[in-house]
Amino acid sequence: MQKPFDFLIIKKSLFVCTSLKSMCTITIPLILLIDNSLDFAYLIDRYGAKSGCRIDHATTIEGALAKIKHNPPEALLLNLMLPSNSGWQLLQLAKCDESLKRIPIIGFSSIRDEARARVEGADYCLWKPIMYDDFLSALEAVGVKRPVAPDR
Repeated sequence: MQKPFDFLIIKKSLFVCTSLKSMCTITIPLILLIDNSLDFAYLIDRYGAKSGCRIDHATTIEGALAKIKHNPPEALLLNLMLPSNSGWQLLQLAKCDESLKRIPIIGFSSIRDEARARVEGADYCLWKPIMYDDFLSALEAVGVKRPVAPDR
């Protein structure tokens, strides 16, 4: 006997739901978090699960660039205050790198410097502590489409 709904994972970000009556495809948006804090990564992973997004995590700019090349995300969530100012450096790189220009960047920090973040290239800014509603607002502002359950 077939279960009412079966979910198959295809290419990490595409889920196919099959039922006895219909078949639907749901794309799960991928957000890449670039931050060196595992505690913060855990929080954002929980926010992602609750909002219907997948969160990938890189602790360095080099690691992030490799992940972007392999599987481009829908958006970057970037700690602007990474060691050696590398968060700011990624914003600079994004201005001239074609593969990065297409990906919206949500910059975040505990220091409020929205003017600099916008000038440097952030599409949206968040300030710690980041609440769930702030996370959702940022995704919406940069155009990340969260999955919607199909009509039944």
